[in-house]
Amino acid sequence: MNIRTVVIVCCFGFSLALTGCDPKEMVNKKVPAPVKEILSSEQDGKKAGTSKRGDTSAGLEIISPQPDSIFPSGQEIVFRARVQGASGDGSQPGQITWTLRGSQHAGPLGRGQMVRKTLERGQYQVQAVFSRDQVSIEKTVRFRVADQIFGRIVTYEGDALPEAKLSLSEVGAVKPLFEAQSGKDGQFAIEIPPKGSYVLSASKAGYSFLPCSRIVQFASPPVNQDFKAASAEITAISFTETGSDERTVDLVCPLEERYVRFAIRSEPKPKSIEAQLVRVEEGVERSVPLDEVSEDTDATGETRGEKVLMKVLVPSALVTGPSNASYRLRVTVADEKERTYAAETSVTFDYDLQRCFRKTLADGIEHQRKGRLEQAINTYRLLSKYQDQADDRAQFAPLMRQSTFNRGLAYLAMAIEKPADGIERITLLNKAAADFQSLLESNKSDLDAMLFLGWTYALAGNTGKAEEFYSRILDVEPLFAGARELRARARLEWIKDSIRKAKHDISKLKVQSENVMELSKKIMERLNDLEKPVKERMLGAVDDYTEALTTQAADQSLRDTRRELLNMVHKLNESEANIADFSNQIRNLMAKKDYESDLAHPLLAVDVTKIQIRDLDKVLDPAGRIRQ
Repeated sequence: MNIRTVVIVCCFGFSLALTGCDPKEMVNKKVPAPVKEILSSEQDGKKAGTSKRGDTSAGLEIISPQPDSIFPSGQEIVFRARVQGASGDGSQPGQITWTLRGSQHAGPLGRGQMVRKTLERGQYQVQAVFSRDQVSIEKTVRFRVADQIFGRIVTYEGDALPEAKLSLSEVGAVKPLFEAQSGKDGQFAIEIPPKGSYVLSASKAGYSFLPCSRIVQFASPPVNQDFKAASAEITAISFTETGSDERTVDLVCPLEERYVRFAIRSEPKPKSIEAQLVRVEEGVERSVPLDEVSEDTDATGETRGEKVLMKVLVPSALVTGPSNASYRLRVTVADEKERTYAAETSVTFDYDLQRCFRKTLADGIEHQRKGRLEQAINTYRLLSKYQDQADDRAQFAPLMRQSTFNRGLAYLAMAIEKPADGIERITLLNKAAADFQSLLESNKSDLDAMLFLGWTYALAGNTGKAEEFYSRILDVEPLFAGARELRARARLEWIKDSIRKAKHDISKLKVQSENVMELSKKIMERLNDLEKPVKERMLGAVDDYTEALTTQAADQSLRDTRRELLNMVHKLNESEANIADFSNQIRNLMAKKDYESDLAHPLLAVDVTKIQIRDLDKVLDPAGRIRQ
């Protein structure tokens, strides 16, 4: 029977004789002094809180662990309690028993005012029970055991830096998982998950650190993760596309020019500044230095508050890494006091080679549409460099075909603007032809590439080769847009060039030959060899214009060209050259030594330049064929 039962029984017994029962008065008059002390402690304990058994005492105190405290895993924990008697003498006979409940361990810990135990990570509850003379009082405390890492922060002068904030984050995350502060001695401990790699960073207003962050993992025994602090501050770091636009980019691509901007507060002036992109790969930090193009410093007149704008080039080395990654932008400063410190962006920048291909291609197309052809060509060249360094070239083949085709169009458009027969035009036409030819090597049925390759040959003066490509297109697709009219133009150009060359050859024969009959024979042979292909191409051109009218019936200029060409064909067919008359012409010219006079032969009178042909931009618009 416990004390409470005794009191109730006493009250019940006395109620038979008394009109009421006052427990407090009964305790004072009838309960012995030792029992009275325990009852007094019980009432005080009820004011302080409740226990599992319903018995607590202000006289029982758990000194360690404190409520909700955290202990490092793998290290011994000291469990300590004390019992303070009602008399205040500091000693109380009896026994303290410790019991532990938790996710990793449950059961008795031991007896005594102090016990020791090494625990694994987890949530725990420890109970201390004081027993004496069949009376028990208890206290319960919750605590946690976690994996932790440790380190120390000191200044360049060797002093400890207290109250610095430590943040542990997942790689690529902004919000920290755990935070802690350095103590007066600069020491810190911060919780860390047991597996994986994490970013540990230090920060404090007015300071920058080296390193500004560390890639850490839990280790046992622990490895110190120390930082060095400099009384300098790098703030407002951003990565922008232009020097005037402060909007941060979200994608970094190789060989692009970008801008790094930040503010720096430091008494010693910076001696050197380096910007780099940093990623984490398999628990190891990898950095890619940015190549500085120029630096534009806008100082306020003081060393404090200096704003820095750096123009940088993202190196091609980015391609040699993973095709998908996240980077942080880091700025590292070395000052005149030989201190080195750094800071980095909290946000990350994506690198995705597939997205870079598409973005760069889109940039090139935008330049090309707006007539910025040289910029478009330079942009398309970047894609070739991307592919040259990529591990998997095949995945970019479709985009490269678009880029190569568009670049060929840009070269072709630039060539058209250059003087005919000039070296610049020939050079650009050769580059255009190389791009279209490379497309046909990988895809022989690329009719667009074939069409523009034919046009390139035509502009270069090789009309026979141009006609060949147009014919190959029409064999596959008889109604292919523009091919009929372009082939007709190539045929007329061939006729013009062939007659011009025949006249040149005849002039040379007249100068070199002295026998009239022999000269007449050679000239007639030369013209007979030319007459058949000229007539065939004239008739072929008529057919091409006729077919073109089936899809462009309302185009009056096509009708006019076809009609003029038909008249020329009929006139040539109705004319005949008499060999005797022709020999007399040659004899008279030779007698007069009039070698420059033209011979009156019907074939030599053909002049296709008199036929009205509509402008090329109405036949085919290169800008309208840009692939995207």
